[in-house]
Amino acid sequence: MVELSLAVARDGRARIAFSEQLTATPYTVQLYSAYFDRGTWTTGPNPLAPEDPTDRDFRIPSVAISDTCTGIILFTQKDSTGHDSVAASTFAGATVDDFVLLDNNTTFSIDNIKDSTVAVNRSGQGAVVWPDTDGALLRSYSPITGTWTAAETIGNVGLFYPSMVIAPDGTITLAWQEEDSSYFNVWAIEGTVGGHWTSTPLETGNLAIRTSQYGSYSEPLPFPALAVDAAGDVLAFWARKTQITPLEFAVYSRRKLPGKPNGVWQPATELARESELTPRRTSFAVSDRGLGAASYFWTNPSDTPTTNPDDHKLFVSLFR
Repeated sequence: MVELSLAVARDGRARIAFSEQLTATPYTVQLYSAYFDRGTWTTGPNPLAPEDPTDRDFRIPSVAISDTCTGIILFTQKDSTGHDSVAASTFAGATVDDFVLLDNNTTFSIDNIKDSTVAVNRSGQGAVVWPDTDGALLRSYSPITGTWTAAETIGNVGLFYPSMVIAPDGTITLAWQEEDSSYFNVWAIEGTVGGHWTSTPLETGNLAIRTSQYGSYSEPLPFPALAVDAAGDVLAFWARKTQITPLEFAVYSRRKLPGKPNGVWQPATELARESELTPRRTSFAVSDRGLGAASYFWTNPSDTPTTNPDDHKLFVSLFR
């Protein structure tokens, strides 16, 4: 198993997408999906999409799921011109539909297409956002009609490491890290399909280094994450480099109150701050009633092995 994405519905059922290696030379993988019915796992007999033996070593699956185990599996797929593009298969319970190529005119490489994201709300309304030369493109899926909307541009955004949520009323919020000179800051944009979109900087002055984008990640980037509760409140969570010498990082969160067409972002709250440690392996979620939980692991960024217990810390923050 090479790549893996798991999503669990509130009714206890689940869907997983995973890739398996087919050949070593050339290195190729195939993408499959499995369904959990609260008792056993069943893997579909056929791959989600045909394998391209000429150049396919990433599929980057991502699963988003509703309350009742309907949802979307997002992955990469070659378009008709041979470029890496985005494709999606919808599912309902044990049934997975044939994939849909969401963009048949891409010019981006796999490094860009990996900065795509998928979200599904409680009732199954879904959306996929991916980068384009003119900004970010979005297509929405309706479980009622079983159809996808045409692609629309929602903003001239960089779309590095995006995170997206859809509120119960259909409002879409997207967060990403935006290049600002030599550094990255976190931005958010919100709107509705076919409607008005408004962008907001969630922070300024983050000292996360731009050159880390596709490097060794010797220091973490902001990696923003979003979660939404049943009332439509959105919580944003990200890391922030606050000082270069001595090295210092902090973790922040902001809440967006529900509202159409635009909710109101509340001031940022600092959750934790550490010197000479960097935050890693963050995880973030919020319950239906608005209780949020964020966990993050801090570690010494040095490559030198250490047994000092102060070089590794695990934090958990709760939001009520």
